[in-house]
Amino acid sequence: MKRGTKYFVKGYEGDTCGPFRWTDICGWVAAGNLTPEDEVRLPEATEWSRIGSIPELLSPPPSDELNPGLTVFRLPAREPKPVGARADDG
Repeated sequence: MKRGTKYFVKGYEGDTCGPFRWTDICGWVAAGNLTPEDEVRLPEATEWSRIGSIPELLSPPPSDELNPGLTVFRLPAREPKPVGARADDG
């Protein structure tokens, strides 16, 4: 994939969102926020394509292409909090 390639994403209600870097889209697919059934298009295109038909969007991008902004999707899991009566409620 060419460095700097961007895509528009078709929103749930058919609206056009973006454009977004292809590396962002790869991250969202990996995180489950987008699926292979969701549709994208290049800015100069008129037709939408399923993400699943673009192999580059289904695999992780090279690490030198990653957008540091995607780190918000990689937050560590929180420790579960106990549910029910507290120990000092006697």
